[in-house]
Amino acid sequence: MPHAVSPPPAPLPLTPLESYLLADDRADYPMTFWTQAFLSGAVDKPVMMQAFYDAVELHPLLGALTVREGGRLAWSFNERRRPPLHWERAGVPVRCEAGERIDLSREPGVRAWVRESPEGIESTLQFHHCCCDGMGAMQFLSDNLLLYAHRRGDPVAPPRAPDYERLARRGDLSAVRPYARQRLRLAVRGVGRIVRHFVWQRPAPLYTPQAAGGGLRTTALPGIVWHTFDAAGHRRLRHEARRRHVSMNALLLGCLFRAMCAWNAPHDPRLERRWLRILMPAEMRSLAEADLSACNAVSYFFVNRQPGACADAERLLQGIHEETTADQRRQVAASFFASTRLMTRLGAIGPFLHSGPCLATAVLTYLGDLTSRLPGPVIRGDGRLEAGGLVLQRAIGTPPLRKGTRAAFGVYAYAGELTVSLRTDPHCFAPEDSARLLALYVKQLEGFA
Repeated sequence: MPHAVSPPPAPLPLTPLESYLLADDRADYPMTFWTQAFLSGAVDKPVMMQAFYDAVELHPLLGALTVREGGRLAWSFNERRRPPLHWERAGVPVRCEAGERIDLSREPGVRAWVRESPEGIESTLQFHHCCCDGMGAMQFLSDNLLLYAHRRGDPVAPPRAPDYERLARRGDLSAVRPYARQRLRLAVRGVGRIVRHFVWQRPAPLYTPQAAGGGLRTTALPGIVWHTFDAAGHRRLRHEARRRHVSMNALLLGCLFRAMCAWNAPHDPRLERRWLRILMPAEMRSLAEADLSACNAVSYFFVNRQPGACADAERLLQGIHEETTADQRRQVAASFFASTRLMTRLGAIGPFLHSGPCLATAVLTYLGDLTSRLPGPVIRGDGRLEAGGLVLQRAIGTPPLRKGTRAAFGVYAYAGELTVSLRTDPHCFAPEDSARLLALYVKQLEGFA
């Protein structure tokens, strides 16, 4: 290791958010998410494998196991185990022999597959959401590449060792300013929103195509489809958002609402009267500590619309923008963050998670510029990252899927381009259905590009 890793501390109790996610972990709908990175160039296999294991050491939760400590679950760093890394030639399918679910009491929260060809490698990672969010996954990828570059002799500084003391404060809302003194009020407000959204405004799921009924589809893992807008198309999207005085978040959300309407409307007229809801993760690190090692430091906010409110695209975008300003997102996310703590103490997490078949119609995460999330490796003139002779050409990934939420979208910018990734519920959608849904969303975005 370039930096010595400090001795592990005593077990760290799970945060309320981690407990919430673990309670929502099911065999048929595991609380995991997938990312894939495509790198061109000749790879040094032994060095890359060692860089992967070294990166796990820099992110303690990715190698820890859960144990019961004093009547509650905690992360044990003395029970660390080496995650699986399956390295094969290109074309060998990614398989989860024991199923997609990761049992954190028996194995660490990351799995890896690498497929090598003469052109480069395709790296596929599966993370348990309890110990890692999208930002954490990007940090892990960055450190993996940085360690590889360092071992290959590139003039780069090695990553810093993990700070266990700061990691222990990852679930402390008192670190989230300016909401530190509003914990109880935020929790009560968050519970009120939950009642309003999940009792009075139950959302409709996406229509399930008839051809996809009857059990698990034969979708190859991880089953992500994607579309990339070139640099010119990405610039036009940003220009249209600025021209309308709305954020990229609002543009992405508004186009997704319209795509979901277009998907549901031809199949079931009853869905026209049902609410649609998009869940969007909200980054909490920007309010606390930006360089934590991989963990789950997000909260959530929800945007609801009825199909009739989606017909006028301009009004839809303006309304979403006003509802999702940065300050409002943070307040709503902080209240959800606080309400999970309150519900955990009241033993209400289980009843909430099983209160209905659909908590959100879809989930959408927008990570912004990927290059800013991957500090360290050399940035070439074309904006792509280079590490030890490997060039990161593309990365894709989506949030987890839960029962009833049949589509998860991930959007990010990289090297001037904008990539939209989609993973659908493999119990309900065939691969061709995923492609059609993605095409509907891209069509809505292209209407502005």
